[in-house]
Amino acid sequence: MRKYIGKYRVLIERDLDTGEPMEFTYINGTGGRKHTRVYRYDDDTLIIHVPTVQIDGIINRVSEYVIVEKTVRYSTEVDIYIKEGDLGSLDHIFKFKTLGSNIIPESIKNHPRYKEMKKEKRDNMSEEELNILRDRFKSNMRKD
Repeated sequence: MRKYIGKYRVLIERDLDTGEPMEFTYINGTGGRKHTRVYRYDDDTLIIHVPTVQIDGIINRVSEYVIVEKTVRYSTEVDIYIKEGDLGSLDHIFKFKTLGSNIIPESIKNHPRYKEMKKEKRDNMSEEELNILRDRFKSNMRKD
């Protein structure tokens, strides 16, 4: 999935206990499809994992735009196998995340708790460190 860095935000699975990055990368949808994930199956096939109760509806919708190679149905989700070159044709359906597309998957900014960790760090800063950051911010504002 690394070839999509710069086009989509590529995320990485993390170990639940340690938060360390694992080897599986994926792209996810946004909005109503934010739980949709695209994984690599092999060199030229991708799996779109879609949690939905309207399985037939989503399969039919995807089939309108690309050739579906295979589907695997679960009770409330479906895996749709497509050719890699067809992914862009489905942007309007899944609205794949593009914000932060240049961030590498292993970056701390892709950590699920990044905002929380950033706030904790800010809350634990001394007054002196905060003043240094404020001064740096003010001097950068004057340059613009």
